[in-house]
Amino acid sequence: WTPASGIVYWEENNPANFHVGDLAFFLANADLNNMGVFDLSAVTLTAVTGLDLLVDVEVIILDNNLLASIPALPATGHLTRFTCTTNKVTSIVNFPASLTDIEVGDNLLTTIPTIPPLVTFLGLSVNLFSAATVNTILGQLVTNGLNNGQVQLVGLDTSASAANIAILNGRGWIIVT
Repeated sequence: WTPASGIVYWEENNPANFHVGDLAFFLANADLNNMGVFDLSAVTLTAVTGLDLLVDVEVIILDNNLLASIPALPATGHLTRFTCTTNKVTSIVNFPASLTDIEVGDNLLTTIPTIPPLVTFLGLSVNLFSAATVNTILGQLVTNGLNNGQVQLVGLDTSASAANIAILNGRGWIIVT
């Protein structure tokens, strides 16, 4: 972890819990069962490890930091929402199949992992995706076949995506450009 210490918030059948101090020690020693939210927003993180240990966490929030990459997220478990907006992220290892909400806007991404089949909210705005990559990502949403979702594409080139946007619109998706 860089920095090695900071503040983490989590929810565990209590209104709020906080840990101040060594984050790697916390993650290695905390009782992670029933931890609903793991939030490390705006703590100037430049590196993070061990996210794959958070198998019982439903939400991971890493917004407003200085992260350049996102290591493996838990491949199994209960994670439904992952957000790492407003960082400097250039790579993300994986998106677990359990995700329904992915928010990766305002980063330096040129590609992302395959979109899981249950995603109904996808925030991609203000990244470095090519028009072809945007179309491929939207094509994955079309293939997933879900209705009534939202995808945010502000600041992205959607010129190659008219057909996929039309299909998603027909399924009740909101496309924000």
